Amino acid sequence: MSTSQDGKVTLYDLPTKKPEYGCWSPNVWKTRMVLNYKKIPYTTTFITHDEISPTLSALGIPANPPKPAGAPGPPVSPYTVPAIQLPDGTAVMDSAAIVVKLEELYPEPGLRLENNLHNEINKVLGQLMMPIMAVCYPLIQRNMLVPETVPGWTVKKEAGFGMSIEELERTKGGETAWSAAKPGFESLNRFLEEHKEDEGPFVCGSRVSYVDFVVASMAESFKRIDVGLYERFCENAPGLRVVHEACAEWLNEDT
Repeated sequence: MSTSQDGKVTLYDLPTKKPEYGCWSPNVWKTRMVLNYKKIPYTTTFITHDEISPTLSALGIPANPPKPAGAPGPPVSPYTVPAIQLPDGTAVMDSAAIVVKLEELYPEPGLRLENNLHNEINKVLGQLMMPIMAVCYPLIQRNMLVPETVPGWTVKKEAGFGMSIEELERTKGGETAWSAAKPGFESLNRFLEEHKEDEGPFVCGSRVSYVDFVVASMAESFKRIDVGLYERFCENAPGLRVVHEACAEWLNEDT
């Protein structure tokens, strides 16, 4: 097992064709925000979609199990980002597993994982994002992916949806998607209000929790993918902008 020569964590992230941005993936942003918040020294290695599996398997990370037959949405990739390699050579994949490991190794400042709100909001966001994928995926394909990864990414996504990205956007995107997402937005708005402990800007009020990073990561990703997408989300869920702006200091380092 290789070890870091400089004592830093290595974060594996996706590149983008937008030169003004580094990180853009919402899942990677969750981990990056934890590293920034805890002031953990780290470096970033950007790898394309085609490089993810060979790179992470070489680190000794076990592959994800396949998605159950008949489950909705695109297929589960055996390897995904984010992944990190710790200074001792240990490698961890998936933002949910990574935050637990980092909280164990770097407990201060803490992220209140014990409140479990990050898991609760994932259920809410799952409901919301199912219809909105028909809006987001075409934008990701057009705006974010480096050109050499577009064909492979497109084949995998189209296999999961059972139609081309163009057909997905035409038949399920646009106002059809936003209308279908209304129940999800209602659930998100309730969630962002019902856990307030005081009048602060975070999900729980004045105290930061990891759930704030889940919310802010999604918002930051939308803003980088397409500003109009971000604004439409914030129109439907005003609390999203509040949490996102409150987390701004942990979104500055993106490479």
